[in-house]
Order: sequence, then structure tokens, then C-alpha cells
Amino acid sequence: VLLVDDMEAVHKKLQRLMPQGVGLDCCLDGPASLAKSKDTTYRVVAVDMQIPNTDSVQLMQQLKMLHPKTAFVALCLRSQPAQEQQATEQGFQGVLWKPFDQDVVDDFLGRWLDQAEVFKVDGEVLVGAAYTGKDLDKYFAKCSAAARTGFEKVAAACFERAIVDLT
Repeated sequence: VLLVDDMEAVHKKLQRLMPQGVGLDCCLDGPASLAKSKDTTYRVVAVDMQIPNTDSVQLMQQLKMLHPKTAFVALCLRSQPAQEQQATEQGFQGVLWKPFDQDVVDDFLGRWLDQAEVFKVDGEVLVGAAYTGKDLDKYFAKCSAAARTGFEKVAAACFERAIVDLT
């Protein structure tokens, strides 16, 4: 996840609420986010709708040209609900409401991140992401589906026949 917001307090708050294992990079402005996006592909980019000296819609469009498969979400204040329709009309795929709380972050992750974030490869080790949210059954279902798919591909590449039991 890439967060583009001019307030470091927003960065710190979201970092505290993110589960271990879910990567979060933060940038204060458009140029920094463009530079970071040249080296990294993000599954989701959340852009504040009100960044000084930055046109958030133009920034989203520039980032989308670099990474067309990335989901773009607008950061909006709960006190300004009309921003959701405006953001959608401008090409954002959803909204992440500020100020954040654990439920908002859990809903955000559940909607925008899929099985690719459940496991990550660290060298030669497959590491499962820790989960601290409220819907543990949903998380375990994602783990099981991701593991089954991944293990079946690995087994098929290595063996003529393999049995995968994830019960």
C-alpha cells in the first residue's frame, strides 16, 4: 500500500493500525510518490484529496499510467461525505475515510487486498502475514486459498503428482 498524504500524523496513525506483514510506504507529496512508484508496484495507492500544491486527480492519473492494474483510493474526511461522489467521478475506485480507526482499516484491507498479501516470499521462505483484525475466519479462508493455489503450483512444477492437505 502506498499512502500519499501531506500530514505525517496520518502516516503514523495508519502505520499503527496496519497488521504486521502488510507493507505500507508513505509519501508527503506527489513528486515523492512518483519517485517511489518508479521502483515499486503497489496493489493499492491511497491519495489524499487535499494535498497542498498537488492536484490529487492528476497525481492519480500519472501513477495509473505507471501502474494500470493498481487500485486508487481517495483519502477523504468523514466530515465531507460529498467527496466520495466527487472522487469516484474523477476516477478513484473507492474512498478511505479519515480519521482512521481499526474497523475502517480492516474494511479497507478486506476490500482492496487479496490473497497476494496473505503470504510473501522472503528469500527462500514463504512467510504468512500476521492478522490483528476482527474477522479472523475470513483471514484464514484467504490463507487457505492462497496456500492451496501456491502449493499446488509449486508441487506441479516439482513433482508429477502431489497431495496438498491444508486442514
